[in-house]
Amino acid sequence: MRSTRPGYPVKTLRHLFFIAAAASGFRFLKNLSSVLLFPLEKPLCRMAGMWSRKSVSAAASVLPYVRKVALKRKRFPPLSCRNIVCIAGIVMMSVPREPWEGGKVMTQNKILDRLIQVLCAERSEAVSPLSEEQKPDFFRALCNVRPPMPVTEEFLRLQDEYLSQRTKERGIVDVNGLDYDGGIALWRGDITRLNADAIVDACNSALLGCFHPLHNCIDNVIHSRAGVQVRLDCSKIMGAQGEKEPSGCAKITRAYNLPSKYIIHTVGPMVGRKVTDEDRRVLRGCYISSLNLAKEMRLESIAFCCISTGIFGFPNDEAAAVAVGAVKQWLMENDYPIRVIFDVFLDKDLAIYREILDNV
Repeated sequence: MRSTRPGYPVKTLRHLFFIAAAASGFRFLKNLSSVLLFPLEKPLCRMAGMWSRKSVSAAASVLPYVRKVALKRKRFPPLSCRNIVCIAGIVMMSVPREPWEGGKVMTQNKILDRLIQVLCAERSEAVSPLSEEQKPDFFRALCNVRPPMPVTEEFLRLQDEYLSQRTKERGIVDVNGLDYDGGIALWRGDITRLNADAIVDACNSALLGCFHPLHNCIDNVIHSRAGVQVRLDCSKIMGAQGEKEPSGCAKITRAYNLPSKYIIHTVGPMVGRKVTDEDRRVLRGCYISSLNLAKEMRLESIAFCCISTGIFGFPNDEAAAVAVGAVKQWLMENDYPIRVIFDVFLDKDLAIYREILDNV
């Protein structure tokens, strides 16, 4: 199996010495860094295996902050050599690292090839020839049907690199820039782009995500873009619980490769021929349970999708009325500052929520 390891360029190492020098107040370290590193440039390049512009810019970006603090405090107390090494190590660990293979940086397409190869090997299947356009959907489909079983560190490292880059390409929406009225904002778009502390996933009682390849439900989309770790986390939760997740309750996992920090998973009611009072009570419970969990985790923002609409059959207008009513009442009854975002995707949902929020 070909290995994938991070590498750091010499320029990054120089920056780290400069940072340590600025923090310690020892000017001679700046000169020492040049004396030590320039003769070792070629060997270090071979060890790093790559030149990373991201790494250089990330390390360089720390310098203005060090200088700003130094000017503010006038000087830093001297640090021991051990502390200087610790500072350099901490900064190095925070520098973005790029996957490499055979001394070369792996492109997104190469990463995708490797991920598909691993997933097909798990299923004892040969990799079919695919065009570059087909590969992202094929990878997503393989992840959709993959059971919650152990995965290698190599796979997670490559998957995270690939998914985090896709997240950046889609664009991240800052929830601080939304218009709030009474702590509530309405936004139309892809909920996986929001950098809220938590986004809410409308899931089924198994809590393991959607296993239908490329299904367009919110559960499938969130799991696909967050990574296989979410299904593994949910599997641990369900294993400890020992039974299916009751409707109207909520569980929380990390969001991994999404802009948000957490995902709150909640099971909404599945409506039959018509909406009953029990359906409304359970749907209300989804919002209340999610908000209670957000408060328990000390979160500052939460984004809700339109729970139980779509294939679960809850009429859009009635579901919106229950959602707004539940959130409004919770905010009034709880002295806790949290921003709530109602995320909608359809034009009709946008119009429905606007009308309800304007009249409440």
